[in-house]
Amino acid sequence: MENYKTLISLASHENAETEVFILKRDLKSIRVCRNEIVEAQNIVEEGVAIRVIKDGGIGFSVTNKLEYDPLERALKHAMTMAKSSTKSFNWGHLPESNEHSRPPPSLHLSDKELAASSPEDVTDLALRMLKQTASYDQTTCSITCVVMVLSEEFSILNSHGLEHLSEPNSALHSRIIIEAKKNTRYFTAAKQFLSRRLSEFSPEEEVAQVISMADERLQLPSKTISKGKCDVILAPEAAGAFISYLVSPMIVGKSTQQGVSCFTDMLDDKVAASSFSLIDNGRVEGGLGSAIVDDEGTPNRSTAIIENGVLKGFLYDILTACQSGTASTGNARRASDTLGRTYLTPPEPLPTNLIVRNGDYYPDELVEETKKGILIDSLNHTFPLVPERGYFTIMSSFPALMVENGEIVGHVHDITISDELREALMKISGIGNRAQQSLHIGSVVAITPHLRMRGMAVSQKG
Repeated sequence: MENYKTLISLASHENAETEVFILKRDLKSIRVCRNEIVEAQNIVEEGVAIRVIKDGGIGFSVTNKLEYDPLERALKHAMTMAKSSTKSFNWGHLPESNEHSRPPPSLHLSDKELAASSPEDVTDLALRMLKQTASYDQTTCSITCVVMVLSEEFSILNSHGLEHLSEPNSALHSRIIIEAKKNTRYFTAAKQFLSRRLSEFSPEEEVAQVISMADERLQLPSKTISKGKCDVILAPEAAGAFISYLVSPMIVGKSTQQGVSCFTDMLDDKVAASSFSLIDNGRVEGGLGSAIVDDEGTPNRSTAIIENGVLKGFLYDILTACQSGTASTGNARRASDTLGRTYLTPPEPLPTNLIVRNGDYYPDELVEETKKGILIDSLNHTFPLVPERGYFTIMSSFPALMVENGEIVGHVHDITISDELREALMKISGIGNRAQQSLHIGSVVAITPHLRMRGMAVSQKG
């Protein structure tokens, strides 16, 4: 750490604030496509990101060479960029406190067994999935899946004396897609698993659950649905995708400042049904987005976003908080595209663990109360079309289940849902009582129960 402290001291001679972010990351991943292992990766990286703030200008530089000379060159590059960058905002200051530098045991940030997993161990998890699929002979099955095991450690030092030396973080993520076929019928089912404990993961059990889901639904006839309005029930993973892809971009301070959020200038306004509450909690037990501090060193916390349908807050890092005249909510993240962090990009405001407050409904009750609708387990191709207005489209290649008069009567393929985000949130008429954790693009973690929305615009391709 002495080299990093020397860099900070050098920058202080020019009256500049300096932040040094050090990351060690080991990501093992196995990808299976239609019963064959098609990719095995072990990405091991260690690097340093240096950020310099000089007279309101910000400079940023990275290096994966940890000797003093390349570190000093990276500092000089960051300093040059800070001096030449735009100084049009009121920068506050980097964190000054070492408060909460040790994690409470209940966060379960690391698991020795998971962190010690070798590439062969992770490959074995995938092989066990393949074996379980092959043992199932009632239908023709193929499995597509990914298994990722992360072990990482990050540290942050800055010119205000902050020295956060992280304990190791570990995580496991798998996503299984089973394609099952019997005679002329076919069904695709999917499921995610996330944990910080290897002992909680059983490849055989996870595959068996997805095959059972697919086989059960293979017994249902294929249906068509006419274009129009009907109720939509999102199972926890689909609800997590809805929150992560559609709500998440709207609740960060950067989006409101740029005018690309449908929630801009709507604090304390009604934006959702009264039964709906959403928080971001960076310290929830077992959450894959949990940590003691964010990636700037600000202590993580719980932030109310929507409370009983009323918009209560946005998520900020230091920069966007200063631009909005408020304080950081502990949401500075350097998120990788897959799992964990990256040192290659500056921090930006992103959620940690987005949590929808549980409701009172058992999943079966949501179906029983639905006269005409669809139940969706998984979503893909979910994106805002006009974010400042909240218009969005969901196109799912996964089949949905058709609900008529409180019963599941068949499955429908190639569903498209279009609406306006605030209206969709206002249409929430039932929330499940059991939440599940799911991971989405950009390392966004959602913890969500079932959500039912009345009268959504639904159509079917073809």
